[in-house]
Amino acid sequence: MQVRVLSGAEVMDRLGDALDELHSAVDAPVMARRPWLEAWIASYHDYLPVAVTVSANGGLAAAAMIAERHGRFKQFVALGHGPSDIVALPARDQAAAETLATAVADHLGRLGRPWRLTLRHLPAKDRVATALAARLPRATIAPGAVSPALRVGQSRTLRDYVSRNHHQQGRRLRNRMLRDGLDPVIAHLREPGDIMTVLPDVVEVCRARDKELGRRSAMDEPAAGQFFRRVVEVHTPLRLVALTTLRIDGALAAYVLCFVDGTTFRMWNSRFHPRWSRYGVGHITHDAAVEYALASGCEVYDWGRGEEPYKFSLANDRVRAADLYAWSGRFVEVPGRFFLGAKDLAERAERRGGVAERAVGTGRRVLDRVRAP
Repeated sequence: MQVRVLSGAEVMDRLGDALDELHSAVDAPVMARRPWLEAWIASYHDYLPVAVTVSANGGLAAAAMIAERHGRFKQFVALGHGPSDIVALPARDQAAAETLATAVADHLGRLGRPWRLTLRHLPAKDRVATALAARLPRATIAPGAVSPALRVGQSRTLRDYVSRNHHQQGRRLRNRMLRDGLDPVIAHLREPGDIMTVLPDVVEVCRARDKELGRRSAMDEPAAGQFFRRVVEVHTPLRLVALTTLRIDGALAAYVLCFVDGTTFRMWNSRFHPRWSRYGVGHITHDAAVEYALASGCEVYDWGRGEEPYKFSLANDRVRAADLYAWSGRFVEVPGRFFLGAKDLAERAERRGGVAERAVGTGRRVLDRVRAP
């Protein structure tokens, strides 16, 4: 097997069809494939893309698509870090996975300066991550984010997957709108022109809802906002975007944005405008999005990372990812492990609810404001 390390903004072009073929061979998720990663590279300019690849029999056998950023020390993350719900380290077989892990460990070992590696949202028991952690002297694999999911059985009717209370609440909310003389209009958009036309309204609704929650909107972050628009624009011609909208009096009241990944619908972003909150427009639009997915042959409706209660009302499974952390020495390991401990305590507090949950939420909002330029 041949190992190569490539770097630079043009790395995706250099790998080209070979990377696409590898992703197809291992059935990589849409958020780990080339169009998604190219959109990320074009938006997050602070990072230098790096590809560690393993070739065999004339094609790619495995690849680690990562990125580095300079600071007090080198920081390595997976391409797609931040907005991606899933990260992949594709390998055709165990031998390729072992060779890739050795190649990444060797690359890090040759740096000659402090570094930190953070690969989040990997599949649990990922074979490359497991092999890599075993080759690095200061590494750990920690439980990652939870993604609720609806695994579809024989029924294609939403009523069969929700509680009686959930169903009745939806009916009450619709009746409330009708009593107040409102005429909600649901649409499911798949055509590129239709999606791109409504995208500016989507951005504004997202901003309005984030402002109400007292947090800085991703739409106002240069890299994150650019990525949002670019990744939708890139995937709509491929018919990989499903956008469900609810309009009231012609104005966008709520939306649900999914990426269609084979027979899996991946809900990636959703918001409702605060003006219409009393009508539960978010509840109604999510129900409509799931109904559309069921009618479209969906086998799994993946709600994306995050354990918000509304997701579990339309889910029957939960998938926990894995995060790989590694450090070059104690200078970077000690604060890194302290952060992991604090993060674990905060997540436990949020799960307990009450005062602890509100305190963690306040802390997150303060951090968002401190980090804002």
